Amino acid sequence: MARPQTPLLKPHPTITFESSRQHRLRRLMKMRTTVQQLEKEYAKLCEHSSTKTHMVRPVNRSKNWDRNKEAVAIVKRLGAEKLLLQSMIQQKIAWEHQLQCVSDFDQVNTVSKPHFQSPNHEAALKMLNAFEAKKDFGISRLTEQELTRLIQDNKRVIHEVETRLLFTPSLESGSGGHTCMQAFGWKIAQRVEGGVMEFSFTKKFTGLSPLNILQTTWLNDMQPSCFKNINPETQRQEVVQEMTPNAVVLVRDVTSTTDMFIFRSIFARFLVKATCEITLDRNDFDAARNNVIGTGYLLGTHSLGSDSRGRFPEKISSGNLSWANLTMSIGVFDVVDPTTGEKFQHVRWAGRTDYCSEEHARRNATDTLHGMLRWEMLVIAPALNIH
Repeated sequence: MARPQTPLLKPHPTITFESSRQHRLRRLMKMRTTVQQLEKEYAKLCEHSSTKTHMVRPVNRSKNWDRNKEAVAIVKRLGAEKLLLQSMIQQKIAWEHQLQCVSDFDQVNTVSKPHFQSPNHEAALKMLNAFEAKKDFGISRLTEQELTRLIQDNKRVIHEVETRLLFTPSLESGSGGHTCMQAFGWKIAQRVEGGVMEFSFTKKFTGLSPLNILQTTWLNDMQPSCFKNINPETQRQEVVQEMTPNAVVLVRDVTSTTDMFIFRSIFARFLVKATCEITLDRNDFDAARNNVIGTGYLLGTHSLGSDSRGRFPEKISSGNLSWANLTMSIGVFDVVDPTTGEKFQHVRWAGRTDYCSEEHARRNATDTLHGMLRWEMLVIAPALNIH
């Protein structure tokens, strides 16, 4: 039987993305209007309930039975209104969660511009069809709801990693596999525990365009001749699913140079708008003045859950092949110092990986650091030279 022909990725028509984005924006505005109406109704009911509460007073036993019945009826009505308010609060929370999901997915769609696709994008990217993805990797297609949940999980995990590495006093350099140092202008923090490796690399630049830097990174990752310059240990990388121009599902095999062990990851890669709280480096006792909000973009990588990534084919399940879980983020943010007016870009690499054993986790810590430095040389340096 002839193998189904593997389609090549093709750029989406601009009008399709624009209409889709407008439809999502209309949905978002409609949901926001609904939430505002619910908030107004909630406030009115609270005021109404407060008024009714003041009407309930202990009834003198000398009052007639009708007054007692009226008081009981008011109390019952207030109880029903309380249940209604609780239900509306729960509905409001659900609406806010849906708004955040729509907002996150809308950000994925609004980043792209027509010039985002490279001239050789079709030639560089070959995407597996649904049949091949199911046959080779046993995975199903990722839904929009699952993608938004992955984006939210990625932001949460990255925040936890940065808090633990940068703001936990008990973690000292050299203790418990924790390393803090400065090299080549980068502030470097890493921690290895078992098979888990966490890292945070930050550096200050001037004259960068956050979107251009991450678009270049995205395109390089999609072309074997480019991403192997940054990650030479990558043996295989294929596109399993393209969801939007800025969200794809990839499968990647990484080799270990010493024992020929292969680690496979199936993950979503997405480019979204983002903000980041940044602590300025200066001697100022006012902590609030040292914290500013940077605006820019982040390129996220997040492994699919075990229920979505399928299983290894039987013929290789007993070999030197294992899953590697990835949660990583490259962020570039524009920052303005409110005191001096200085404008600069804050670049952040952060993430958590799980390579099953401490030996491989330590090797991955070294590979990740080297990959970041190669990325700076191949992506950041040319952009700085242009300016």
